[in-house]
Amino acid sequence: MTTSHVASRRVSTGGRTALVVAGLFAVLDILVSVGELGDSLAQPIALIALGVLTLIGIPFAWRGAPRALLLVAATRVLSALSTLPVYFSADTQGVPQVVATVWIFISILIAVLLLRTPRRETVA
Repeated sequence: MTTSHVASRRVSTGGRTALVVAGLFAVLDILVSVGELGDSLAQPIALIALGVLTLIGIPFAWRGAPRALLLVAATRVLSALSTLPVYFSADTQGVPQVVATVWIFISILIAVLLLRTPRRETVA
């Protein structure tokens, strides 16, 4: 009789909090992008796709799947990068830049909490 071992990560409380916030950010990405679909299609569709990928990855990441943790972290960082044009436009100074800065900071914090190295568990 053989036993198979599946390595998974134990997601910390901080990591689970990061997953909840990532889910909220993904829903915000989707809702805001749906409202912007009339202007141009490339960026809103990309943000909707990132939001959907985040929402798909969260249940697997909650259980500690390493690839899902990476997926959620990567989609949130890519979403944060989409706010960078706000810093280079003369029309968007002040509050939009502050919101973009907070969005980037929280997205990086989500990625750090999800990608830090937790203990590995082996399940028989």
